[in-house]
Amino acid sequence: MRLHSITVRNYRRHKELRVDLDPARTLIGGPNESGKSTLVEAAHRALFLKAKGNSKEHREMLSLTHGGKPEVEVEFEAGGSRYTLSKSFKGTSGITRLMQASGKTWQGDEAEEQLSALLKTSGTGRKLAEQWNHLWVWQGSSSGDPLAQANAERETLVQRLQSHGGAAVIQSALDTRVAEHFANLIKELFQNAGEPRKNSEYGQALQAESEAMEAEAQARSILQNLQHAIAQYERASTQIAEADNALKHQEAERVALDQRSAEITRLRLLEQDQLRTANEAIRLHESRLNAEQKVSELRRTLASQRASLAPQNEKLGTLKQASLSARLALDETEDTLRRAEQTLQEARAQHDLAQAQASLQEKNRLQDRLKARAKQIQDLLEQRTSIEQQAERLPKVDAAALRQLQGLERAHDKAQAVLASVATEIEVLSSPHPVQAGKETLINGQRLTLTEETELAVGETRLRIRPGGGTSLAEARQQEQETLHQLREALAKLGIKTLAEASAAQAGREHLQTEWKTVTAELKGLDYEKLAAELTAAERELTAAKAEVERRHATGSPASLDLAATKRTLAETETHQQTCRKQLEAQQSGLKKADAALSLQGESMRALETEITQVETRLSMLIEHEGDDHTRAQALAQAQILKTTAEAQITDTRQALAQHQPEHLEADQARFERAWKLQSDKKMQAHEMRISAAALLRSDGSSDPAAALALAEARLQIARAHREAAERHARAVKHIHDLLLEEQQTLADQFTRPLAERVTGYLQRLFGTDVQVNVTLQENQFQGLTLSRASQGAFSFDSLSEGAREQVAAAFRLALAEILAESHGGCLPVVFDDAFAHSDPERVQNLQRMLDLAATRGLQIILLTCTPADYAQMGAHEVRLVPSFS
Repeated sequence: MRLHSITVRNYRRHKELRVDLDPARTLIGGPNESGKSTLVEAAHRALFLKAKGNSKEHREMLSLTHGGKPEVEVEFEAGGSRYTLSKSFKGTSGITRLMQASGKTWQGDEAEEQLSALLKTSGTGRKLAEQWNHLWVWQGSSSGDPLAQANAERETLVQRLQSHGGAAVIQSALDTRVAEHFANLIKELFQNAGEPRKNSEYGQALQAESEAMEAEAQARSILQNLQHAIAQYERASTQIAEADNALKHQEAERVALDQRSAEITRLRLLEQDQLRTANEAIRLHESRLNAEQKVSELRRTLASQRASLAPQNEKLGTLKQASLSARLALDETEDTLRRAEQTLQEARAQHDLAQAQASLQEKNRLQDRLKARAKQIQDLLEQRTSIEQQAERLPKVDAAALRQLQGLERAHDKAQAVLASVATEIEVLSSPHPVQAGKETLINGQRLTLTEETELAVGETRLRIRPGGGTSLAEARQQEQETLHQLREALAKLGIKTLAEASAAQAGREHLQTEWKTVTAELKGLDYEKLAAELTAAERELTAAKAEVERRHATGSPASLDLAATKRTLAETETHQQTCRKQLEAQQSGLKKADAALSLQGESMRALETEITQVETRLSMLIEHEGDDHTRAQALAQAQILKTTAEAQITDTRQALAQHQPEHLEADQARFERAWKLQSDKKMQAHEMRISAAALLRSDGSSDPAAALALAEARLQIARAHREAAERHARAVKHIHDLLLEEQQTLADQFTRPLAERVTGYLQRLFGTDVQVNVTLQENQFQGLTLSRASQGAFSFDSLSEGAREQVAAAFRLALAEILAESHGGCLPVVFDDAFAHSDPERVQNLQRMLDLAATRGLQIILLTCTPADYAQMGAHEVRLVPSFS
């Protein structure tokens, strides 16, 4: 089966589109939204979806931009004949027509049945998307496991594989019965998970052995428990005696700890009383010592302050004299500054008048320049107006109009040349009769050029001459007339007669335009648009300058002054005034500093006198409170004696306390309590253990535990021997069954080898000659697609990268299509819709080799891609689609 063309109308984005397909290789390229997938979808639905219906697939075909119902036409070849399939999807009124090239036609349901027979599809129970899923790789599904497609076509594929040698390895009927017998035995012996069945001989033997083992363990446990109880009773009695002995020794330690704790408590109370007495003696001694130190410190401070009072008085007199001198110098400088400022004011008035006079002269000169510029601008404006008037008198022929006229003239010249080339010239060389050509009579030696069909008469002979071979002459003449009319009409529209006049007019207009631009540039250089504003501003400034000069004259200043001289005088006067001001500021600062120093010295003197008075008062009050020097000395000595005695008593008490190690008392008590509790608990647990053992030993002793254990061990040996025999039998059955399965798998591997070899052949074009593919057939299903390489070992399809899965799945589909094509006249179309989006550029180059191999083996490859340049090496017939939204 081979597709030849696809035509769609009113199908989604396509208004009408026809694509012819190459018998072997077709590359359909175009960007996203150009409708590549839509095109092949339409072909698929035409082949497998009935025209009548209102399903989701029918509704998805409708175009949102074009009117009318979707129509699809597919031309294909099947069974050695060519067919045209037409489907119009109009809901319940859908139309199907199948026409054979020989002329036979089917309509409606009959056409659908005939189409299904040609495609060899049952169509029952299979969804639309599953039809030819092994041949049609939809966008986004290229990396899926290809075994699903192989199993979907399992029945047809198995038939074809049998024809490739698989039929020779099918099992015989006896082999099948033997395999089924042992399979049934396995089902009777084992569960699905491989565990023995409980009702089988093997399962019952295992159960009997388990019960015997449990009885033996129970008998052994009883005997061991009795032996353990005897040992436990004896061990408990020993532990009770050991605990009683330990508790007796710990009681003596308890008495010693209590006595030690009482003595430590007594000594700590005594230490606290002695510490309070000692602290009181220390505070009294420190108070007496501090009073003596304060008296000495106040006496030293008073002597120092009285010694510094005389120099401070002398410094105060010096500062008063310096302040008076600074004030006199400041008064003298202020008089000098007032005289300098009066002189500066007079110099500034002279300078302002000179400056106003200079400004008036400058304003007069500026006005003269502006008037001259106005005259120049007026001349240029008149010149530009003249140029514009000259241009208006010329025909309006610009460069574009001239090019158009030249084009029309060339077209006319070409038409004349064509007319002349098809014309025919007649020359009368020698004739006994006059030659009549139309209305012209020719004699010997005359010539006539014919440009239209003409009758020629020579005596009784009449001829018809068609120059140029027929209708081409009329066309040439019509073309010559039309071009001449267009040229004359264009000249008349511009008001000229010849192309030379048009060229001269265009040259004149360009020359005037150049002159106009030059004049305009000169006007812009003179800034003529701002001239009026500048004249008005200059007039206003000139009036203001005159008024300023008149006002300065009214103050009594001279009529005319030298601006430079007044400027020099003003500068000299300003310098003198600034010098005087700086001197005044320096003297003011000096006076301020002298006054500040004098004030500071006065405040310092007053503060010193106040401090002397305060120290004298504090010293007098301290002596009055603490006593004179003799009284204070006696009190200090008595306090020292009390302090020394109290500190000695505390030292003796602390030494006695240290001998009892009070810091370890709490740890020793905790250790004793812990040891006491441990021995008491140990004694209690031993009592409980001895009671429990005694109770067990007092139980019923009518049975013999040792004899019961011996009987249980004998029964266990018998059960174990029975289980081992049943196990050997079950293992033998399983071993035979595994051998049969292994042989069946070997046969299945031979059965799938033609498919694996074809896949390997394609993949070797991609990955090299060391790649191998393995596919197994288990439980009538294709399973276990794996790849292997000599350097890497085997790996499953699912472990491959996205790009590698695309490539392996493509190879598998090609091999599948190649095998199934044998039932379709040796060819099937395989469509790849952007199926290699994750493949790198190097793999894409090798993919083209693989696709080309499939085409050489008879398959029809149809590849859709957004990047057709990547597949330029495949040598395919290329169809380019472009996005269209109208």
